[in-house]
Amino acid sequence: MSAAKTSLGKGLFDFGVAVNKANARGVVVTKCSSSQYECILSPMMDYSGMFAMLAVNANNGSTIRVDYPAAALTAQTPVFASLLSHDGRFYYNHFGNYFMQFDATTLSFTFVAKTSQGTAMGMTVDDSGVIWSATYPKSGLVSFNPKNREFRDYGFVYNQTWYMYQRNIAADDLGYIYIAVGSALSQFVCFHPNTSQSWPLLAENQRISGSPWLYRDNDGKVYGLNVNSSPMFMFYGGIMTQLSSPHTRSYKFYISGTQYLFYGNFPSGRILKTFDPESKTFSIQQNPNNTSSVITLLFLFMSRSYLNGYDSFS
Repeated sequence: MSAAKTSLGKGLFDFGVAVNKANARGVVVTKCSSSQYECILSPMMDYSGMFAMLAVNANNGSTIRVDYPAAALTAQTPVFASLLSHDGRFYYNHFGNYFMQFDATTLSFTFVAKTSQGTAMGMTVDDSGVIWSATYPKSGLVSFNPKNREFRDYGFVYNQTWYMYQRNIAADDLGYIYIAVGSALSQFVCFHPNTSQSWPLLAENQRISGSPWLYRDNDGKVYGLNVNSSPMFMFYGGIMTQLSSPHTRSYKFYISGTQYLFYGNFPSGRILKTFDPESKTFSIQQNPNNTSSVITLLFLFMSRSYLNGYDSFS
């Protein structure tokens, strides 16, 4: 990359960013465009924060960069959680006080809403298909129904005098929402969408330093651990129950995770093995039953530069 220099006066010059790089804040695969080619989607971040959703054609490495809405870029807050819809069409991000739906078919942001202060630390989808996002730092909660496009911001459902991390969120089959909150002191918070009421489930003497964990099981209930490996707790209908015997985990499948989310199962059966913005390469296992069928392709993308916001190939 070559950058134009800008004189700052008195013999000083600004050459922009010395190493113009970007990194991925999540990686998922799906089908893109009206032609439905298999693609890789990745929220991209550079020196100044998030800047675009990158769509990479998995067949030839060509790329399309779709910039995030300008208002969402002012906070310089990165993506810490994302979720891909069951059908692979919509990819959800929530950062810098903005909740966004990206449509892989139109390759555009088709829903954007300003929220209470927060960036998603955990996202989930309930049995009705409603998307839920729990946010740092004050346990904000929002929901979005893709069917009728109803968006609701419930504000802060659990607050402390310190910043909290909401790494796990799940819904039981009755519709109750549960959030695992850490890390100064642990807590499980329940939220009832029908009443918009929320309440903590751990007594104060049960709270310990660290991050609790929970997940949605195929039996319709939610299970979790209070930081330690035991005991296991069951959450259902807004009630927490400590289990006296081990529970065999059966995770309900949906595609969501932290900034390290990597979902590589293409609809065709191919498997994305690596995606590296540093080397600008990705590798795909063409035959899921043949580990020697891996191919590596190059991709290029445009990242932002320091000088007047101009773009340069990274």
